[in-house]
Amino acid sequence: MSVQEQTSYPLPVVHMNGTGKKMLLHGYTDILNAIHVLQDTVKQCEFHARDYYPLGGDHHYAAAVNERYKHTKAIKEFSDYIEEHIAHLIKQ
Repeated sequence: MSVQEQTSYPLPVVHMNGTGKKMLLHGYTDILNAIHVLQDTVKQCEFHARDYYPLGGDHHYAAAVNERYKHTKAIKEFSDYIEEHIAHLIKQ
């Protein structure tokens, strides 16, 4: 197995002159925990059509839903990216 797995981006390599594995795992785990807090906070945030109808039409709420989806998808993609780093570091 190669140190660098098949990804479209480079993953960190633990080596004698680099940052220690424990420190790297700690940092990436902290990021992942913060992402989980963010995801939970977004889910708990009140988000309802009644807050958009004064703008005049259902299309405003639909646009807000689409925008919210775009950003929650990006958060999920970042979470996946960080999880991949963690898995890669554990294998080293």
